[in-house]
Amino acid sequence: MCARGLPGDGSLAARSDGFTVVEVLLALVVLVVGLLALASVATMTTRSIVAASRFTRAAAAAGSEIEKLLARACVAGEGGEGKAERLHKVDLHSLHRGAGP
Repeated sequence: MCARGLPGDGSLAARSDGFTVVEVLLALVVLVVGLLALASVATMTTRSIVAASRFTRAAAAAGSEIEKLLARACVAGEGGEGKAERLHKVDLHSLHRGAGP
């Protein structure tokens, strides 16, 4: 008798030939879905990094401009409560909306 066993008898020898086409296709589908999910996460991460970089540059530029305004007000040397003191009291959210002191 042959050592391979009969098809469908559940013996180990019957399954030693390799993978079926269905198993290979299923493995490929799982692999493709995983790779697509990974690509999607990478895209979202890249967008978040770019947005954070833009926000950081804008915040640095705004801070630099505020420092220039404060320095200019201090040099002007107004009596009493000068521009520098008024600028320190400015609500930054109102500046963002376009309303100034």
